[in-house]
Amino acid sequence: MIDGIMRKLGYINEKKLIDVAVEIYERNDEARAKDQNGFYYCCGNANAINHIFSRFGINFPEIIRERRK
Repeated sequence: MIDGIMRKLGYINEKKLIDVAVEIYERNDEARAKDQNGFYYCCGNANAINHIFSRFGINFPEIIRERRK
């Protein structure tokens, strides 16, 4: 399965992966939510990104903090 995914995605470096994740994270900022469902949707996306990165051993909240400085 992983071989099939790698054939489709090719080589993705960590910097590009982080840049895309930060873009998605910022696009789903919970402050922009229009209602409670939108808020939960945005929080869910942020939690999903954080979980995926934690599985790879990358501290995503720290990356967000550094980029906001």
